[in-house]
Amino acid sequence: MNLSRAKENGVTFFWEQKETVRRNDPVFYNPRMQFNRDVSVAVVNAYFSSPFTVGLPLAGSGVRGLRMAKECARVEHISMNDHNPVFVTSVKQSIKENKFALKQFSLSSVDANEFLLASKGFDYVDIDPFGSPNQFLGAALSRTRRGGIVAVTATDTSALCGTYRDACKRKYWANPLHDEEMHEIGLRILVRKVQLLGAQFDKALTPVLSYTLDHYMRGFFRFETGKKKVDAILEQHQLYEKNGKQYGPIWTGPLKDAALIAKIDHPRTEFQFLKNELDVVGYYDTHTLASELKTGEPIKIDVLLAALKNKGFLASRTHFCLSAIKTTASRTVVEKIIRGNP
Repeated sequence: MNLSRAKENGVTFFWEQKETVRRNDPVFYNPRMQFNRDVSVAVVNAYFSSPFTVGLPLAGSGVRGLRMAKECARVEHISMNDHNPVFVTSVKQSIKENKFALKQFSLSSVDANEFLLASKGFDYVDIDPFGSPNQFLGAALSRTRRGGIVAVTATDTSALCGTYRDACKRKYWANPLHDEEMHEIGLRILVRKVQLLGAQFDKALTPVLSYTLDHYMRGFFRFETGKKKVDAILEQHQLYEKNGKQYGPIWTGPLKDAALIAKIDHPRTEFQFLKNELDVVGYYDTHTLASELKTGEPIKIDVLLAALKNKGFLASRTHFCLSAIKTTASRTVVEKIIRGNP
């Protein structure tokens, strides 16, 4: 098999390049997910203050692990696995190309759950599959060490965002919303599902960063133990009411650790909004409101934000929708401002 040479953020690696990506393609690499990996590196650098270990059961091309070896000064050991026959050979070639020490890595090519369950555990575990992460969550949670982080990606956004309502109920045990707020409610459904799986074993999973972008949803969870901590999390699982209907249950707590995320920077607009985003449930899309209120052109977001802050409310942009705002004000207050009746 001929592997192509590629680079990402200064790391050279090898993969089989194809025009279309499929689930079972060997040595899978998706360049559209570079931001995903950028954030992974940034989170572990901000979170871990002492040497830590990494477990990547679905490593694909291995670029995430290679980048951590290069960019994370405190990483002690990286275990990478992918269930295809050329993975180990290709990643060894990448390790040699980058002049990394081979002893810093453990490489295998087995089933992801087998890889996790056979291990002694890791400080950081990253689940980044095609589709739902459900089949990997049990093993991942059992092998994340106390005080560590488990990162979870879901790409089955059609279920989480309500296009396939029954699929969401089966996979995530919640009733999804399908309108302009579906991305946030879907993310909060995913967070709750991960938390429920940990709760049954008295494991508390608190988001240090959660977001949705492009075709996926992503959460980084601080891993702690204790019945009281779990109970505190479960108290924040509630239904979301809108237009007389109920959705969820969802996680209604914070989606990020503001102090931790303040240490991270990235030029992408969505991340800047995420970093400064007000952590309340729900948002108002100015385009949707303009249509519903029949006001013509949507109000300029800066004008709306300024008017809300002048009234003493908190308000911010949101990464969930670039034409929307989050605020502590009620919809009635927002509507009055848009109608020009402050």
